[in-house]
Amino acid sequence: QWDDRWDENPFNWELSFDPEGFNDNCQTALDILCGGSIEGTTIDKTDTNGVNGPDAFYKFIETSPLPRDVAFSLCTAFDYDPYMRIYTSCDLDNPIENDDACDLGSEITLTTLPGTTYYIAIEGYNGDTGNFTLTVDCASPPEPPVNDLIANAINIPGVYTDENVNTQFATEEGGNPTNCTIDGFNGVWYYFLCTPG
Repeated sequence: QWDDRWDENPFNWELSFDPEGFNDNCQTALDILCGGSIEGTTIDKTDTNGVNGPDAFYKFIETSPLPRDVAFSLCTAFDYDPYMRIYTSCDLDNPIENDDACDLGSEITLTTLPGTTYYIAIEGYNGDTGNFTLTVDCASPPEPPVNDLIANAINIPGVYTDENVNTQFATEEGGNPTNCTIDGFNGVWYYFLCTPG
């Protein structure tokens, strides 16, 4: 906070910042969302994942309740030979990586899992540095089964066989009936009416 009540002489401001704090490592990765586009650079960055080149980090958190395909792309704009790696933790182990998917640009499409955080490291081939635009394109998740919700439970009138039961794209649902301790599981719903006698 500046207070000039005691001094009317000219002065100079000097502002500095630590580049380590600006997406130069996994812990300070910048968020990017579905449909997002962000300009970035590896110039003046450091090598934090040990692959011999400066890197910039971004993170994508999958909020879809179902798996879906997501494309991370540098193909729209770049002025050097970029290289992309994607991790699922800041341990930076077992990356998915790509170089030259579109001319010299990089692009990775993967099937994301609900609730998972993906860390995208943008670097350069053989230590090259430059500027780029990172885009994220998310496919629509598959439609869940018709009886995914309790409200849409299928009536079982008697002896019943459903050969098309598939919970692959079912979602979780809270508010289960009393004494029904199955919260947190992906499932489909059926109901039947008991007639006394």
